[in-house]
Amino acid sequence: TIAAEAVLRTELGRFLGHQLVEDIVRGEHALSLGGRRAEVTVMFADVVGFTPLAERLPPEQVVTILNELFTLLSEIIFRHQGTIDKFVGDCLMAVWGTAVTQADHAQRALDTAEDILRFLETANTDWSKRFGLELRLAIGINSGDVLVANIGSSKRMDYTVFGDPVNVAARLEALAKPNQVLVGQ
Repeated sequence: TIAAEAVLRTELGRFLGHQLVEDIVRGEHALSLGGRRAEVTVMFADVVGFTPLAERLPPEQVVTILNELFTLLSEIIFRHQGTIDKFVGDCLMAVWGTAVTQADHAQRALDTAEDILRFLETANTDWSKRFGLELRLAIGINSGDVLVANIGSSKRMDYTVFGDPVNVAARLEALAKPNQVLVGQ
């Protein structure tokens, strides 16, 4: 029914990008293990100096700040038709070109990073007043041929990407200075 599809779209939309949700609802994306090759762009965005911040604030405030940050980043990523691959602690991994082929996947990732840094300035004004801190992000972006796959088990799986371009994006993020975006060739 239409109501059931709307609920499914809303619930899946909390985990996956819009295009992937639509493909799943229409039965065009199998919810089974396995994958395919694709040319994509991967972005890692990590909070710089998170450990000292987490050590000095109560855990409830840390969770509040991270949730607000990830909400902001998620909205920006989805606006540029990206897919959030995962959240790992204070780091986010996003991908463009997985659910649907995007000839401009690299440009979408770069535009996303630019928007993230711009919106972070505004968010920092609020966090400074509320928590006495400002967040800085290190961002790494890289493009290349990867395996886009559902991995895990039949009971629990993740939609993710594998390959050297992913590893390079992660290394670029680790090398980036606060509020710097490092981009692979």
